[in-house]
Amino acid sequence: MSGSFLILLTNDDGIGAPGLTHLERALAPLARVVTVAPAGERSAASHALTLMSPLRIHAAGDDRYAVDGTTADCILVAMNKMLQQPPHLVVSGINAGNNLGDDTVYSGTVAGAREGSMYGIPSVAFSLRYAAVMDFAFWAGQAATLCRRLLDSPLPPGIFLNVNFPDAPPRGVRTTRLSRKFARSSIYENDDPRGMKYYWIGEDESSWDQADDTDFWAVTNGFVSITPLHRDQTSYDMIEAVRETYEQD
Repeated sequence: MSGSFLILLTNDDGIGAPGLTHLERALAPLARVVTVAPAGERSAASHALTLMSPLRIHAAGDDRYAVDGTTADCILVAMNKMLQQPPHLVVSGINAGNNLGDDTVYSGTVAGAREGSMYGIPSVAFSLRYAAVMDFAFWAGQAATLCRRLLDSPLPPGIFLNVNFPDAPPRGVRTTRLSRKFARSSIYENDDPRGMKYYWIGEDESSWDQADDTDFWAVTNGFVSITPLHRDQTSYDMIEAVRETYEQD
């Protein structure tokens, strides 16, 4: 099977992250895997592109490349410059820490899958709940099983999956919606050695919609969460109301 398919692999934790290397090994029996990942950690960079400085690509092994940019940069450069043919699947992860609900907006891991979907490529993002010990080898095997299914039964164009793993062997799998976040974060204020104020974003103190059809509920209750996402963020049920209120003749 590995000779028939091509997988483009990325992450936002950097080229040396264990979640990436374990996923590379697990995917190798399925396809030729080309890894294009940030040279260093780019967590919470969302879908940012590097426009004001050059990008450099560094070889990091056979079919492995580090880019000194964001996750979205990696997919863009791979699709438009590095690959000789489109991949059959774009995979992002495995992230160290879940990417649930509204936090998918901030996630570089999810952005990798979203960027892949913009090229019409079936794409999936994988994240693992943070714990003192994270068994990336086990979860990479679980991710590879899902990727095999995606290769056999591709997603429609423009759709991608956000998959979150719990921190222990799962009770099962749930297809979920994104949970809503009631945002509240701590900000630390202090003085630097020159007496100038600085501010540091601290612990996320948000609460979450915990309905039993959400990704947050699934993972916190020991299930694998699979959420189908699409790029179109249009609020279709508001189009007519906005048209009537704001369009001017």
